[in-house]
Amino acid sequence: MLQKGSLANTIFNFVMAALLLTAGILTCAFAGNAQFQSVIIMIVGILVIIEAAFQLLFQVINVFRAGKDTTIVKTNLGAAITGASGLAIGIILVFMAISLNPEAEGYNPDYATVVFQYVGLFAGILLVAVGAVLLIEGIVFMVKKAQSVPASIGMLVLSAVLITAGILTIVFLTDRANALLTFFIILGILLILAAVALIVGTILVLVANKKGGETVIEEKVEEPVSEDKAE
Repeated sequence: MLQKGSLANTIFNFVMAALLLTAGILTCAFAGNAQFQSVIIMIVGILVIIEAAFQLLFQVINVFRAGKDTTIVKTNLGAAITGASGLAIGIILVFMAISLNPEAEGYNPDYATVVFQYVGLFAGILLVAVGAVLLIEGIVFMVKKAQSVPASIGMLVLSAVLITAGILTIVFLTDRANALLTFFIILGILLILAAVALIVGTILVLVANKKGGETVIEEKVEEPVSEDKAE
């Protein structure tokens, strides 16, 4: 592990920030390019499949490593479900990437369109439902004075935002092209923000280490004052 604030850690952080910044800018610039979208989705799908496969593999290995005297082998069902879900999602992403690539033999944009229609519909209904619940709770809390007025107003504002986002998701993001464009623009912005956060965090660590070093030096320079004995 690289020590936080060390020269190697600082160089590593700045290199990672540069890579994230470059990736974010390229993602925003090529957000509407079908082939770029296909490549990125393919990479993400493969990474998800690898991670899920290792998770399932380690789950099986843990069972085989159990001793002979073990009467009950406790299997972590949550990890198995997570790994299987990740594997399924990764495979779907790979097929989606192939269907979105105009140069691929399995090019079939209708496949991705159907997926985005149902995903967008699910996400939109979920947002509207959560927003409606918050709206009702905010009104009830305000009438019964169960919490402060600013808190109730905050719940009402949040519910309005969620309901609006849900309606826009159902109307706008069920379209494959719009959904992909929005997703990659948001992804690019998040990568850029991650790069900025990494740079700022590294600089703050360097400044804190510098101040800490100066304090230690000042403490070493100061000599203890000896009290004169009364004669």
